[in-house]
Amino acid sequence: MTSRELADSLGVAESRVSEWVNGKKRPGLDKLALLSAHLGASIDFLVHGPRVTAKGVSGAAEAALRRAARAKQQRSEAGRDGDAKTKEGQKE
Repeated sequence: MTSRELADSLGVAESRVSEWVNGKKRPGLDKLALLSAHLGASIDFLVHGPRVTAKGVSGAAEAALRRAARAKQQRSEAGRDGDAKTKEGQKE
């Protein structure tokens, strides 16, 4: 869904959607309810995003943390491989 399509379905200007996306303004409660229905996300998620709760990390946040950990591990492994290759090149 484009910002234009979302704006049309909510009855607002596309520039208003842009302001929401960029954090310059926040939608009112009436628009939050419509956004929730259109995007399939709870109002709580739209307002607060994924959060850590007493029960643990929300699913979306947990997935993001796992991706970040994998990326960090891959960078670390790539760095070790690069160091080994550099040392081998210095021996020759």
